[in-house]
Amino acid sequence: MIGLVGRGSCADPKENVNPCAFNGDWQPGDLLLFSGRHCLAWGIRIGTCSRWSHVGGLAYVDQGHVWQAIDEGWLSVPQERQHQLIHDFRVGWHLFESTTLVDSPCRIVGAKIRGVQAHRPMTRVVRFNGDVWLLRLHNDYRLNANQVRKLTLGYLSEIGTAYDGRAAFKSGTRIIKRSWYFNRADMSSLFCSEMIARRLQVLHLLPLSNPARYSPRNLYRTLVGAGVYRPPVKIHSCLRRMAADPVLRPYSQEHST
Repeated sequence: MIGLVGRGSCADPKENVNPCAFNGDWQPGDLLLFSGRHCLAWGIRIGTCSRWSHVGGLAYVDQGHVWQAIDEGWLSVPQERQHQLIHDFRVGWHLFESTTLVDSPCRIVGAKIRGVQAHRPMTRVVRFNGDVWLLRLHNDYRLNANQVRKLTLGYLSEIGTAYDGRAAFKSGTRIIKRSWYFNRADMSSLFCSEMIARRLQVLHLLPLSNPARYSPRNLYRTLVGAGVYRPPVKIHSCLRRMAADPVLRPYSQEHST
């Protein structure tokens, strides 16, 4: 989509199209925008007049984060499984997303979830049927240590929250999304962009409003338009080459596990 962005326009601001602009190093606050090719993705993309159908957020998680989330009741794990979960947990970068379309166990709790879950970002990008872009914070908005911890624990607190199919339907339907019923905040279930908006609002990186109003497209337009995030960089082809290259594969796994 190339053209001027104005009121009523379906075009999104032009992204950085250099596929090698990303070297495999994730940063706190990174977001991934997905453009899927399945039916639900096409519905969201057509309904929101956008190239994007899904969004997820990244955080570096260690055993201390998981233990604190369990200890403070943010992450629900049966007591008899807690020590084994911590023992088996692999430290590294995780992609947090609300979805029903990933047929792999969540890396945090070790079970399949229809809702908020976490996976290796490298694996998700390489296996994803579609295109993926990286959104990265401008230097002026880079997170400090307290914000990084708050974001990580916030993502962990969302694990297991059910996927909001109502919000997905609303996101792809411009008339219905104006309805009061479809715009109420309901945190018992979360659409992908609703979950990310909620976590960014806690960090004051996004204006306080009903997070259910955000689709992947207008979340992106708000963040980039305000100068909080840089224009997106297309990364899927770069990461797929890294995963296939025997020289680069160890590096990509080390930085993206």
